[in-house]
Amino acid sequence: STNDTSTGIDSNGNIWIAYVDASTNYITLVKHNNGDAWSTWQSSVTDSHTGKEPSIAVNGTDVYVFYQNSVDDIAYDKYSGSWS
Repeated sequence: STNDTSTGIDSNGNIWIAYVDASTNYITLVKHNNGDAWSTWQSSVTDSHTGKEPSIAVNGTDVYVFYQNSVDDIAYDKYSGSWS
């Protein structure tokens, strides 16, 4: 499914969820800060790349999102406070 999700935990214990935004098909991340109430999540961050089937890998506090891009190649973006 193009709307799959993936989760990861960074070195600070924060939980990250990657998903594909239903209206834009952009790769998107949302973070739950370690120690916050479960009803409290940070604002989502969207990277402007369309994709499907996201998968997260975390190295320290860098979050890598691998996904299948619009030409069916594997691509990835890194988030560490901003997308790169």
